[in-house]
Amino acid sequence: MKNTIPIALAADQNYAVPMGVTMTSIMVNAKEATFVDFFILIPSDFSNQNKNTIYSIKAKYPRCNITFIDMKDSFKYTNLKIPHITYPAYYRLMAGNIIRQYDKCLYLDVDTIVCGDLNELFCIDISDYYVAGVKAPSYHYPDDGNINFCKAIGLPTISEYINSGVLIMNLKQIREQYVLDQFLRLSREKPSLPDQDIINVVCYNRIKVLPFKYNVATMRINEPDYKLRKVFTQEEINEARSNPYIIHYAHQVKPWQDLSLNMSEYWWKYASLAPIYIEALKILLSGNDRKTISNNKPDTINTAMIKKELQDVRKSYSFRIGFLITFIPRTIRDVVYCYRENGIRYTLRRIKERLISIKNKPKIEIKKDYRFYKNLNPKRYPEELKEWYKKNTRINLNLKNPRTYNEKIQWMKLYESTPLKTRLSDKYLVRDWIKENIGEQYLIPLLGVWDKFDDIEFDKLPDSFVLKANHGCGWNVVVKDKNIFDKPTAKNKFDKWMETDYSFLHGFELHYRKIIPKIIAEQYIENDGGDLYDYKVWCFNGKPEFIMFLAERQKHLKMAFYDKSWIPLPFVYSYPRYEKEVPRPNNLDELLQISEKLCKGFNHVRVDFYRLNDGALKFGEMTFTTFSGICKWDPPEYDLKLGQMITLPKKKYTLEK
Repeated sequence: MKNTIPIALAADQNYAVPMGVTMTSIMVNAKEATFVDFFILIPSDFSNQNKNTIYSIKAKYPRCNITFIDMKDSFKYTNLKIPHITYPAYYRLMAGNIIRQYDKCLYLDVDTIVCGDLNELFCIDISDYYVAGVKAPSYHYPDDGNINFCKAIGLPTISEYINSGVLIMNLKQIREQYVLDQFLRLSREKPSLPDQDIINVVCYNRIKVLPFKYNVATMRINEPDYKLRKVFTQEEINEARSNPYIIHYAHQVKPWQDLSLNMSEYWWKYASLAPIYIEALKILLSGNDRKTISNNKPDTINTAMIKKELQDVRKSYSFRIGFLITFIPRTIRDVVYCYRENGIRYTLRRIKERLISIKNKPKIEIKKDYRFYKNLNPKRYPEELKEWYKKNTRINLNLKNPRTYNEKIQWMKLYESTPLKTRLSDKYLVRDWIKENIGEQYLIPLLGVWDKFDDIEFDKLPDSFVLKANHGCGWNVVVKDKNIFDKPTAKNKFDKWMETDYSFLHGFELHYRKIIPKIIAEQYIENDGGDLYDYKVWCFNGKPEFIMFLAERQKHLKMAFYDKSWIPLPFVYSYPRYEKEVPRPNNLDELLQISEKLCKGFNHVRVDFYRLNDGALKFGEMTFTTFSGICKWDPPEYDLKLGQMITLPKKKYTLEK
């Protein structure tokens, strides 16, 4: 089921690139079931070039729609005196009138970064409120309840005053209660009043306060706990620091202008994934080093390249000199800004706290995900594999003297990912090897092969078939009826898979690393009841030793192990035991014979076959790193027993060799 989230953003010409990065962060973290309907509120002079810049995001992340709304001369009469806020900030006040097809929407400032799927935020119930948002911390700090400020803007109390950079908006209530009229009237009566104040005054007593993590202000997050506890609970503070959901650079200086800004690394992480990050680099460099940025097309440059470019910027002579020269002016600017906002006593206290916080600044936890591992220096693979293994098994990995099955699989991933293993892990290239060694009759008929999903000629395919990405495991889409096939969902999956290096998804399965991505279509096969019976032959040192039987993959996968005489074996791993009696295949000897041909020369490999109702054996795949070497053996002692069956080579093979 698709979850549609309408999101409004507003920007002028100068904020087109940052808005693109905000949108990219939203789409990168959107789950497959999430569809985003963007409404971009812009002034009339927003250029076509900038529109095309934003449209490029949809081309890369297709699970969204983008609609530009020309706001014409709206709110040009305002007289806001805050330098880094311009009149398009007021556009959010019009959301109830503009986005009439929805009863609810999200609004995000374009100096935000989203770190999670927004469906969690969007599903928060605000049926009894006009808006929901996170408290603006500094407004709640004064011990007197900020009485003078409240009196100046006409607010009864400061108790629920929120920051307007991240909002859930109840559009239905806003329309029905004529809230827009109140927004517009107040903006005309007090043209110098910021949009944030207008929202808080008009919506007073109808504002739902959200946890801190939904709007983590970078200029506040490292403030002392005792101060933040005036506004948030300690639990909220801890969660906002360790797992920020939305990061907000609500300050005059932005991360695309100053690399030293707190949490700027989050912004540049998503800038590197955006199709417009070359423009982001140019903004940064326009104030620093004037070096030339490569003009490669955005989709041909990887994250490692962007990191290198940013490192070069930081290392450049002119950047270092400029950073040093501007340190004092930047510090003075921040002090003046703080003084104007909070007064001298608070400013002096803030300077002292800032010095303490710099000294005790907590380390930002690095998110070790696919992109982290993919851009990792190969010299760090062993240490990171140890950490990954410990996280998944709670056992320390011994790479110097591996003894168990799981440990030896980890060793082989690092030191035995040979070109032959790569070829045989390629679901397309392995077909020729199967044909040469045991015969074409064991292959599932091939219906087609393509470089990308859009090239697939579906009209030439039968009603039932299976699509597979050749360079990974489990990247399959089974099509039982082409007439009801959900093609857009399948395209989203394959577009993502084709850009992913499987070797860095599950603990450095490096034999997948050099596979050229393809999409293949094979004939649809099944056993009775739509199930498919797997007979996976476990081979050690060039000989088949036992067979794993799998069934009920449509419900909850179950397994059973048998020896070469089809006597049940007393172990399983990670999945429940299949308790039903499995008849001995009448062609068991054939299965073992062809498996022995295929496993020759390997210290360990799993040769996978399907056995159809008529007894025909069809090759599935060659598996060299079962369960990525984190099998949960039952009973546990079989981890060691099976490990003793693998003889590791004396010489290591690495990709660098």
